[in-house]
Amino acid sequence: MSEDEISLYMRCLGFWKLVEEPYHTVRFYSDTVIAEDLHPGNIWMTGDNVVIIDGSFKFNTPGLGLGGKFVY
Repeated sequence: MSEDEISLYMRCLGFWKLVEEPYHTVRFYSDTVIAEDLHPGNIWMTGDNVVIIDGSFKFNTPGLGLGGKFVY
């Protein structure tokens, strides 16, 4: 998937995109989840399925700001 396709897919799932400087780190946020490290090398399309082969997901804990808490 291209970066634009990933952004559109995540938007359809209810996430919004935030690019953080200075390293252009891309994160996707929903009310409950933060997804990181989702770039074209980490996401595959197989037919109608999207497969995330590497990524980081956290709970979006409002009390901690946008930092969230790691979940494995």
